[in-house]
Amino acid sequence: MGYFTDRHLGARPRTASEIDQPVRRGILGVIRTRANNGSFGLEYPEQCPDGRGPTGTDLNALRDALAAHRLYDFLEHNDEQPTTFDVLDLIEFAYQKIAEPRQIGFHSFFAHYHLSFAQAEGRAAFREEINKIFERNGIAFELNETGQVERVAPEGLREALAEAVFRTGDATLDHLLERARTRFLSRDPATRKESLETLWDAWEQA
Repeated sequence: MGYFTDRHLGARPRTASEIDQPVRRGILGVIRTRANNGSFGLEYPEQCPDGRGPTGTDLNALRDALAAHRLYDFLEHNDEQPTTFDVLDLIEFAYQKIAEPRQIGFHSFFAHYHLSFAQAEGRAAFREEINKIFERNGIAFELNETGQVERVAPEGLREALAEAVFRTGDATLDHLLERARTRFLSRDPATRKESLETLWDAWEQA
């Protein structure tokens, strides 16, 4: 269920291709919270000293993975602010690694719980929260079910592009039109610009 303003005033137009700094910080907070509650423990487990299974996220292992993938270290509080692209890359990384942690037993000696993980449920909850943030802030991106961030086309055009099938009778022209369609939905402005150039090539081909 949406918030009061969503229900009574309608959602904001999804036109922003940049994520402003407060929203970037908010998204990093969402990912950081999941790191701290054990949601990355399936991939980067902090193990019980008695060898009874994972108890949370090994934050050092997660930090090493961020460095290996050349991603912004959201675990560090530093002066360097992430770019929109940094945040989008982190969202895709988090989706691939995340899972819902479930307590399966309390270990009284160490005063911690052992965990199991439900990956599908964790991914779905994360995707829903990120997409709600995008929607609330009029951001023209969406995290899809495969874990990729896609650009959302303007309403009306979005449906037309999704349903478009090109059968002009000219295989080369069909290829150019399909290439323009897919690149127009890219999150990269340079790729979107290239889609318009491809569309111009298609126009000349016609």
